[in-house]
Amino acid sequence: MEDMKIKTPLLFLNKKEVAGLVRYSCSHIQRLENRGKFPRRIRLGPSKVVWKVTDIEQWLNDKARQGLDS
Repeated sequence: MEDMKIKTPLLFLNKKEVAGLVRYSCSHIQRLENRGKFPRRIRLGPSKVVWKVTDIEQWLNDKARQGLDS
C-alpha cells in the first residue's frame, strides 16, 4: 500500500481540519493525545492550536499499516 500524502501547501492544520481528516471528534482527539496515542498539538496562542501536516500524515499511515497487519 502506498503512503497517503495530503496535497496541500499548508504546513499546519487547525483543530477542525484535523478532526475532519481523521474522522474523530475534537474531544476524542484530545483523549488520544493525552494518552500519547496521537500527535501533539502546537499552541500558537491562548486559544489557537495546530498540528503539523507531516505528523498527521505519519499517524494516518501508521494506522493504515496496523490495519493491514491485523
